[in-house]
Amino acid sequence: MLQPEEARLVIESRGQLSRYPWMWKDLAGSWPLLEGRGLRTFDVSGNGNHGTLTGGPTWARDAKHPYAIDCDADTKYILLDNTVTWAGDKTIAWWGVRASGTYGQIFARNGFAGYSFITSMTSGTLLRMETDQNNDRADGTLNDTDTTGWHHYALVQTGTSVQMYQDGVALSMADSTIINTSITADILGSLLTGSELKFADPRIYSRPLSATEVLGIYQAGSCAHLQLARLPTAVAFSAAAPAFAGQNTILGAGVI
Repeated sequence: MLQPEEARLVIESRGQLSRYPWMWKDLAGSWPLLEGRGLRTFDVSGNGNHGTLTGGPTWARDAKHPYAIDCDADTKYILLDNTVTWAGDKTIAWWGVRASGTYGQIFARNGFAGYSFITSMTSGTLLRMETDQNNDRADGTLNDTDTTGWHHYALVQTGTSVQMYQDGVALSMADSTIINTSITADILGSLLTGSELKFADPRIYSRPLSATEVLGIYQAGSCAHLQLARLPTAVAFSAAAPAFAGQNTILGAGVI
């Protein structure tokens, strides 16, 4: 079971002490949501794209995902400190619960169309990556109509080709090609009218993960990249040494 001090050691080592060091390779953004309270959440990738809970999203907990965010309205989301563009090949991955008949976004740009989001529509279920407002999108057909359970999702972009996954399994692609290979976002969570999404452990990689790696992330579980491989006997944990400047702690109290 992940302990806060162990997660801190992994974060401060930038993954060198992780049980899964390969999950840190080309990690461009990672928001494990381990704070569990308050209005700030932190990007542990080292790139400083921290965020503020905006509009009243709530912290959510369950046995599988001790820390998650519930954006149960289109005005509730996490606003990143900076607008970030991720160009070229990439992988977007997260755990989520989708809502029936509504759009739930995971990355978006404030005041703009969703960039990559999960959507469940009355006519069927789609996982979509949309890069602009001109219908430049890729669509994958989800494997079920479950609107209450947690699932792991991944969008893997290589050049203009996109492959999507649900629970480590490649989806049938209704449209697998995009034109614009960059995404720009400053929002985690819902934004479009009718949006709703509960999510945990969103990550973005600046490379296309292999099918084996996507399956490995799913099988390892939420926030597995923060698990400590082994506790070095010479390392002394200090709560007075924050992982990020200006932040007293990034982890909630107790066991996660």
